Order: sequence, then C-alpha cells, then structure tokens
Amino acid sequence: MADRSPLLPQDKFDLAAAERIAAAPAAVLIPLLPQLLEWLQDPNWPLAAPLAAALRPHQMLFDESTAAVLRGGDEAWKLSLLLYLADRHTAGASLREIRRIADSPTAAEREWGADEAAAAALRRISRPSESAVLHRRNA
Repeated sequence: MADRSPLLPQDKFDLAAAERIAAAPAAVLIPLLPQLLEWLQDPNWPLAAPLAAALRPHQMLFDESTAAVLRGGDEAWKLSLLLYLADRHTAGASLREIRRIADSPTAAEREWGADEAAAAALRRISRPSESAVLHRRNA
C-alpha cells in the first residue's frame, strides 16, 4: 500500500490540511487532486470552504474531474463546488457545465438550489479580480 500523503486531510475537521495544500506547489498537488476533490463532497463539512479556497488557483489542473461531478447525480457535491470552488479561475468544461446548470437545470438541480448557485458562480466568474480593479484605478 502506498504511503498516505501528509497533504491529504485526515478528516472533515482538518483545517490545517487546507493551509498545507495552499502552500504546496501545483506539481505536488496534481497526483492528489482526485482525492482532494472528494473532500468537497459536502458543503457542510468545515473543511470544504477552506480547501476549495486553496484549490481555486489550480482549477485548470482538474477541470475535467470537476466537470464530471457537475454532470453527475450527486447534488450536494455539485452545490459544494458551485458555492466554494467556482470563481474567476473556472474555465473549460467546468464553466460549460456551470452555464448549463444555470440555464437548463435538471429537476434535482433546481430542488437543491444548484441553478441559483450556478448563476451566482457565473457572476463571480465574470467579475474582475480585486487586484485587476485596483490596478485599473491606479493606472
């Protein structure tokens, strides 16, 4: 059995794992991304929001995995990704799925509020970053 990476969370309360992941280089995270994405399955887990924040800059590395979740049937996981992960770094297949959920949600997606979360995510995605706004103000 392979050694467990010290970066992986131990449980849903392991907030220090999010800090370790935020400090890790992308090359170290790549092999762990499928396992890390699983920690975002429930939006109520204390780890979900801080881990998503640590993973946001690396979204393109796991775009297809995220899109697969958004196409799937786990509505809680979709909601967690829409609430906590989707931002200006979101693109590719994930962005297409977010648009689909906002524009043509399934009955289950509507029931869980994923359509509203997707619409809010699209607003975050299209909003310029804070640093870009400050740069334009100072130019």
